[in-house]
Amino acid sequence: LLIFFLGEQKKSTEIIDVLNAQLPKTIKSETELSDNEFEDTHKKIPKTTPRTEILKHRNNIREILLHSNATPIRKYGGIGYTCCFCKQQYTKPADLKKHTLDIHKDVNKANFMINMNMSEYVVKLDITGLKCNICNDCFVTLEDFIRHLRFLHNKQWHDDIQPHIFPVKFDSELFHCVFCPNSFSKFRMLVRHLHKHFRNYICEICDSGFVNRNALTQHTVNHKTGAFKCNFCPKVYSTQVKKRLHERTSHTHVEANKCAYCNETFKDYRKKEVHLSEEHGIEAATAVCKACDKVFSNRKMLNIHIKRDHLLERAHNCPECDKKFYSTTGLKNHMVTHSKARDYQCKLCLKFYGRKKTLNAHMRVHEEKKLQCEQCPMTFVQKWTLKSHMRTKHGEVVCQSSTD
Repeated sequence: LLIFFLGEQKKSTEIIDVLNAQLPKTIKSETELSDNEFEDTHKKIPKTTPRTEILKHRNNIREILLHSNATPIRKYGGIGYTCCFCKQQYTKPADLKKHTLDIHKDVNKANFMINMNMSEYVVKLDITGLKCNICNDCFVTLEDFIRHLRFLHNKQWHDDIQPHIFPVKFDSELFHCVFCPNSFSKFRMLVRHLHKHFRNYICEICDSGFVNRNALTQHTVNHKTGAFKCNFCPKVYSTQVKKRLHERTSHTHVEANKCAYCNETFKDYRKKEVHLSEEHGIEAATAVCKACDKVFSNRKMLNIHIKRDHLLERAHNCPECDKKFYSTTGLKNHMVTHSKARDYQCKLCLKFYGRKKTLNAHMRVHEEKKLQCEQCPMTFVQKWTLKSHMRTKHGEVVCQSSTD
């Protein structure tokens, strides 16, 4: 975990003096504010959050940004990574980092320094190649750099607050967590995972941890059960999660596949990829295996390929024989050979199959050109059924050559 509680805590009187020195002299007390000013102030900072806490967080991130090459990321979406200062987007995090360091010198203009309140407060921080701007020392972790700032350069740091900074690195093809060995194929998946390392707010039902109150609130919806009606059709679901999944896959999928460059929408992701390539020159992201040069559509598929085909990982053992498999699906398909179960039936010819994959292969037979009876309009998929029909219905015996 990222540890910000370093060294001895300052006395409360010292903290108050430091905070007073940080506040602009033009700030009015709540009793001096007009009704409109009071209302606007409390829109930005909830009454339940002490004003001093948000100021401490802003001071801490300000110290990091002023004295290092670390850069914040507003979000990932649309074209790519969004700037915290001007909302400019970049497909590569390195380009966003260069833009931020070159263009935005005033730290106080970042979105998290202006209008982000404590209930949603979190700063996603790119610490790739982290170094100190004062002495040019390099650091592997953010906590090492913070310790360096405090005790070598005597910079102010508030360690009496919970951490709200997500440090991330972009130094490999996959998105690696800086706290544990986990890696992810998408940036969003990494951000979702990072909450596990920041247990500032805890779900009372499943003990999951979250960095801020908003994330916990969104999570608790997953535990609510009842009757949740789809906003687009009469279907009703037992949980909000199932309802949202239905709406996303059945009704709003077009919006999910909107082009970030021209706002054109598509029915599926593949058509969007073709559009991006042909109209905007954005090639679909691919991942190449360095061991065999195979190309995959994403890093996740590449990772599976490496583990299954090159590292030969086989974590799933058959309880009936000595065979091992990479995935539970492989093991499940194999178990049919022991149980002899045939649970998948063709609705056209009523045949049963042990695996869904085998049934799907069989269904292609029905999609091929059918055999026409010469005596009536009946058609057949397989030759033997045509022969049987000719014999029983028309009293004829069909030779092998006549049906080829």
